[in-house]
Amino acid sequence: MNRVMNSMDPASLKNQNRARRSGMPNQVYGEAGRNFVKYFEERVDMLWRYSIEMLYMKGRTIATLDQQIEQIKLKLQNVGPMRPGSLTKQYRLPQQRVGPYYQLSYTHQMKGHTRYVRPQLVSEVRRQIAEYKKFRDLTSRWVTLSIARSQLAMKLVVAP
Repeated sequence: MNRVMNSMDPASLKNQNRARRSGMPNQVYGEAGRNFVKYFEERVDMLWRYSIEMLYMKGRTIATLDQQIEQIKLKLQNVGPMRPGSLTKQYRLPQQRVGPYYQLSYTHQMKGHTRYVRPQLVSEVRRQIAEYKKFRDLTSRWVTLSIARSQLAMKLVVAP
C-alpha cells in the first residue's frame, strides 16, 4: 500500500514525466523505441501541417486551390520507386551487439510483414521508404486541399 502511494506522489510522477521527455523509451527499447518516437513525431507533424493548412484556407478561391492541386499532381508524377515501412538494424546477440542484420517492417492490406534486407540493399530500401513518405505527404496535402475546395464550393452554392 505504501509503495502504491509513493508511485502516485506528485514528485514521483514529475520524475517519470521527465524521464519520458528525456528519451527514456529510446534507452529502454533501443532502436524500436527510436523508430516509434520518429514515427509518432512524423504523424504529429503531418497533423499539425494539416490543421495549419485548414486555417489558411480562409480567403482562398477555388482557382487557387485547383492550381495548388495541379502542382501536387505534377509532383506526384516524379515520385520514384517506393515502399512503405520502417527499416531497423537488429542484432542476433543484442547485449554484445554481435551479428547485425537489417529488417524491414510494414503493413499492407491490413497485414503486417517483415522482411530481411541485405546490407548492400539498405541504401536503396531507405530511398524507397523516403519516396513513400513523400508520396504519403503529397496525397495528404491533396486531400486537405480537396476538402477545402469542396467546403468552399458548398459555401458558394446559393440555397433555393
